[in-house]
Amino acid sequence: MVDKTEKQSMTNTRKRLLKAFAIACLLLLLLLVAAIGAVFGVFATESGRTWVLRTAESVIEDRFELSVRFGAVSGRFPLDFTLDRVTVADAEGEWFTAEGLAVAWSPRALLNRRIHVYHATAEHVLLNRMPERAEKEPAPLTLPELPESLPAIVVERFAV
Repeated sequence: MVDKTEKQSMTNTRKRLLKAFAIACLLLLLLLVAAIGAVFGVFATESGRTWVLRTAESVIEDRFELSVRFGAVSGRFPLDFTLDRVTVADAEGEWFTAEGLAVAWSPRALLNRRIHVYHATAEHVLLNRMPERAEKEPAPLTLPELPESLPAIVVERFAV
């Protein structure tokens, strides 16, 4: 038989475990918020923006054998920003140029499994020629395992 003292001890132990679990969950949530804040803080710096754009250029070049160059970025990157110039070139030279690219989107919509773009505009777009076909087919793009349904994409305004 369990006496009253043992019962109270077990109840106190459960309460302490529940309290410790709640504190651990709260600390994990705070750590996640701090990490997200740090990422956006890095994006707010010139060196952070440059790193993101150069990394994107490198990934595109490695994957598609195209030379992509992003110009200066202004605004609240990556939420609401403008790229002054984007060029795409292949072995024959530049074949695509866009100037004044402006994008505003809501990363919060990702929590609802949606991509919400407020606007995507370009002041000038120039297609000099069609790109050369790559001699070899690029390796298949491997994506992480996707959920059964992809997020909905909402674009409020798109203009060229």
